[in-house]
Amino acid sequence: MAEIRFHANRVLRRRVLADGTRRGIDGYYSLQHHEQPSWWNATDADASAVGVFENVPGSATDAIVIGNSALTVRSRPGGEIPYAQIHELTPPRKDPLPEGLTFKMKDGTVRELPVHGGDGRIMAIYRFLLAAVGEFRRPP
Repeated sequence: MAEIRFHANRVLRRRVLADGTRRGIDGYYSLQHHEQPSWWNATDADASAVGVFENVPGSATDAIVIGNSALTVRSRPGGEIPYAQIHELTPPRKDPLPEGLTFKMKDGTVRELPVHGGDGRIMAIYRFLLAAVGEFRRPP
């Protein structure tokens, strides 16, 4: 199984490729590359955290901590969302643009993941989640 940090960095981390193409999204910080938001306190971090996505620039409000086995929305109770428990991802609409992603869990509940700030950000998080959930569906 590929590591979640590989998918997170490939899809979310901001960088410029050799041909000049820009990839990634603003607001994503790769802990592996020693990037972190100004409010981040490494002593509070889960050891499995590989990255942080700021929904609100400069704030922990609705920030998403990307871990090896789950996402955690920092400012919401019960904010942990294990990749292995996601049953179905709903593709984001184009019009009107939603303020988050919706998915069905294996227990039948519907969860929402807040993603603010435009189409590019929501599609990047969606692509990352497709890859992460796919990793947990593959046989060992």
